[in-house]
Parts: sequence; C-alpha cells; structure tokens
Amino acid sequence: MTWKGRLPPNVQKKLDLNREEGRTCKVLEADDYDLEIIDDATHESFVVDLDKRICGCGAYQISGIPFKHVMPCIAMRRERVANYVDPRLTVRAYIVTYSESTKPLPEQAIWPSVRGPEIEPPEILVQVGRAKKHARKKELNELLRKRKNKQTVKCTNCSGIGHNKRSCKNPVESPFQVAK
Repeated sequence: MTWKGRLPPNVQKKLDLNREEGRTCKVLEADDYDLEIIDDATHESFVVDLDKRICGCGAYQISGIPFKHVMPCIAMRRERVANYVDPRLTVRAYIVTYSESTKPLPEQAIWPSVRGPEIEPPEILVQVGRAKKHARKKELNELLRKRKNKQTVKCTNCSGIGHNKRSCKNPVESPFQVAK
C-alpha cells in the first residue's frame, strides 16, 4: 500500500469536504493569527486562532483536522492545509505506529497454566422494557450539518409573532356575536 502526499486518503477526503463547506464563510482579520469567521449558512460567528489551532466551534480541537471555519483562514494566508493537520494524523505517524510487527501467539493448548481463581464472565441482567436501538456515533461535522432551522410562530388571531392563537393574550375575535 502506497499513499501519495503527507496525509492519508481519509483525512484528505475530510479536508476536501471541509474546504467545500468553508466557501460559505467570510473572514474578518483581527491580527496575524486571530480571525473572525462569519458562517453565511448558519449566520453564526466564530473566532479562529491559527497559532494556537483553536476554532470557536470546537471541531478543530476535537478532530485535529481543520474544520470549515478554519479552511478559509488558511487559504487567505496562502499556506498549506497539511501544516495545520494534527501530526498524529499524517502518513508518517501511521507508518511509525504500525512499523513494529506483532509476534504470533502459540496455540492455546501450549500456554502455561496459571493458578488462581477461575474468572467468570459478568452476570447478564435482563432489563425491563423494550431494547434501545443502538445507532452509530455521528462525526462532528455530521452533527453540525443536521441542525434544523427554527421557524417563528405567527398568531392567526392578532398576527403577532412568537405565539399562536391558543396562547394569544388578546380576546379571540369571533365572527359570531351572542345577542343579549
């Protein structure tokens, strides 16, 4: 297996995705390393410090891969994105990690016997109720993309915003009037 470049394909794929998503961000420069990012898609503002490798959303610190808010900052400075990826995610780190070979174990029948108490598996406790569905853990960028836009509620009684007809403080205007 040969990889071209400094980064493995899975890291490069995430960088390409973050670069594409970063096109919706505007960069406001405060000084050499402190930058303010305004995300046009979510209308949120984040502070990015390239020197300390910190982004206000926290995704860069967690993954070690420049997130969509960091990518436009690196592009604006005309620097290589690979320099901002955590060193533990490079091809070199991967090769160093797996350079040592693991020695095979002999057949279990040949293993020496060990004196001591017999180790038993833990007891299985059957819980009451329906079993919960175990979904896979989502990556951070998947979680951030799934935010739903909150719609404002409009009252049909008074045309006010922020409440509905049922919780309206104004008296209900009924087309039918009770004669006294």
